[in-house]
Amino acid sequence: MEKAELVNQLYELLKKKPYCKVKRFKRSEVITNYIRNREMMHCMLSGQANLVHYTRSGEEQFVEKYHRYDFFSESFHEVILNNEYSVVAKRECAVFSVNLSELKDRPEGQEALALLEEMMKIRIREISAHNTILIQRTTRDKIREYFNLLSRRMLTREFELPMSYTEMAVYLNADRAAMTRELTLLEKEGFIEKKGHKIRLLW
Repeated sequence: MEKAELVNQLYELLKKKPYCKVKRFKRSEVITNYIRNREMMHCMLSGQANLVHYTRSGEEQFVEKYHRYDFFSESFHEVILNNEYSVVAKRECAVFSVNLSELKDRPEGQEALALLEEMMKIRIREISAHNTILIQRTTRDKIREYFNLLSRRMLTREFELPMSYTEMAVYLNADRAAMTRELTLLEKEGFIEKKGHKIRLLW
């Protein structure tokens, strides 16, 4: 099943249960902090949010972006004191949250856990795809691998980037200036067409 179907099925199954909640968040509000909410699984019903990491010095660093039907939890990141992660609303959004510790002995628990298992498999594939990008040797290779990934996901060679160029540089673990130079060269050399955040692959 696709993410949208899995999230919708889980929502319909659990939306009236006392251990589940739907909450709306305004831009810049903290949706969850992984230190305090380790038993929760969250699903985006609408809007957009960023996972940010706070360094020991208190600096905020972008990690990844969440859109509608994405799901996130502490399970996917190593969280310890002084290595804190928070999910912050990038724009107004609605989030469906489930307390996983409450599922085990519930009548609906088996069905819900089966859906969550499928969701975890999708999330693991997404992490694997990101790792494939990160192991590329050059900034150009990382850009091309990322664009190929977006093209495959959207089933088109023309797409709009789902994040800002600054966020993209962090996602690729690339220097922002070096990434900008490579994008300019890729366009000049006829590999891509670029207008703002809209990309057309020509390779």
